[in-house]
Amino acid sequence: MNQYPHHVGDFNNATRHLTRIERSIYSDMIDMYYDTEQPLVLDVATLKRKLLARTKEESAAVDMVLAEFFEQTAGGWFHERCDFEITKFHGSTTQKSIAGKASAAKRQQARDKRLAELNGQSTEFQQPLKSVPTELNGTPTNLEPRTLNLEPLKINNKNDQEQSEGLHKPFHGSEVGMFKDLQKFEPDLTEDEIRNLATFNGVDLMHEMSRRIRVHKQSQASQEINL
Repeated sequence: MNQYPHHVGDFNNATRHLTRIERSIYSDMIDMYYDTEQPLVLDVATLKRKLLARTKEESAAVDMVLAEFFEQTAGGWFHERCDFEITKFHGSTTQKSIAGKASAAKRQQARDKRLAELNGQSTEFQQPLKSVPTELNGTPTNLEPRTLNLEPLKINNKNDQEQSEGLHKPFHGSEVGMFKDLQKFEPDLTEDEIRNLATFNGVDLMHEMSRRIRVHKQSQASQEINL
């Protein structure tokens, strides 16, 4: 892909807590993902060399960004939002399914299928662009450039509308306790910010909070070992 939609608000909300170096590294990773249209190379040392991450601070930033925003699979470091935009760019789904991905449940289902594919597991869904002639490595050879529709996804049904309105509802039940646990590591984090992060990463709220707590604990444990 020579161009991709950069949603400024989503990116700022998702990276507001990062350092300048971490934010720059994350931006370079996204560019690399879209340029190759593939998950990032699995070998971290090779990835750091391609990203020109040479100092200790830059190297640590790569590790932190991978742990927080990417998921390790057999096929490489997977990023749900980038993969979704690439699939959308090539038109491998219908307009109805694209709009439906605004729903967190449907986006989670698409994410699980993609992860299964990268890990070499069989799936029931068809491979994208199956009818397009390909080279031996599976890369399409005759794709024509497409014009990206940069308009945000529209809410097309009542369920999506209710889900959108639910983004601003107060936390309840187990969400409250988990959010308090997360604030021990990120005291300045607000409810709206964590909701935006969950939406940006294409996961539900509890999954996002649990993942962030796990990353902080792993980082804390690593620092204690180094001491």
